[in-house]
Amino acid sequence: MNSIFIRVGAGAALVCLLTGNPFAQSAKPSAKSIPLRQRAPGYQELLSGPPASVRMKSGLVVLAPGKSVGKHSTEDHEEMVVVLSGRGQMVMANGDKIDISPEAAAYSPPGTEHDVINTGSDVLRYVYVVSAANSSLKPTSSPIQGEHTMKRVTGLGGVFFKAKDPKAMYEWYEKHLGIKPSPDGSGAMFHWRDAEQPEETGLTIWSIFPETTKYFNPSTAPFMLNYRVDDLKGLVEALKAEGITVEKVEEADYGKFAWIMDPEGNRIELWEPPKK
Repeated sequence: MNSIFIRVGAGAALVCLLTGNPFAQSAKPSAKSIPLRQRAPGYQELLSGPPASVRMKSGLVVLAPGKSVGKHSTEDHEEMVVVLSGRGQMVMANGDKIDISPEAAAYSPPGTEHDVINTGSDVLRYVYVVSAANSSLKPTSSPIQGEHTMKRVTGLGGVFFKAKDPKAMYEWYEKHLGIKPSPDGSGAMFHWRDAEQPEETGLTIWSIFPETTKYFNPSTAPFMLNYRVDDLKGLVEALKAEGITVEKVEEADYGKFAWIMDPEGNRIELWEPPKK
């Protein structure tokens, strides 16, 4: 039987997980004090799974009055929200609302779509804790992502740039640098294996776009980078909580995508590859 003990104070949270799971013996997470430093609207990661914990993930969220983290699902995790200061509501997909405050925490079972909104006049500061509900889930040797993951980018998914004559550019790169594009003209693919999990494979796409493409808009830069992520939904939620504008989110057979801009106007493509 698993037991979770959470002690939340004004300046730190102590999170301990006691479990009979054999993975806990091999990972050997240690008890620790985690300072709660986030004061302005934004996000602070507390735990991100192994090796810091067995499979628990948690973070500190600070929301300005009237703001929300955005709709998201617990999927195969369960979640507890504990408020440090301020008042808000956890709003379920069916419209039900749960008031949250320093006097009342909230729990979301697996598969629950919900949002967290600051309904008060002061900032809402709360700690969330998520844990995999399925005890048979296989642990990984590197930090894994959950609903509010903060591992964020895991690698480079693609390099895209503009050219006046893409065909001539492809030919130049193939002749002089040996970069051979795919027969369909979609660019080259560099295949690789994960350094920590050699059985896991991935790829980085290298592609040339026509100078007139609008795919990089609203950026005027001649290039765009694609970054791989493990949990796009969790990252989008964290970015919104930090005040970052997420242009849009799309899902296709070849993965989930979202787009943002960096401070100097470069468009960034975030990509969660389809699960194998």
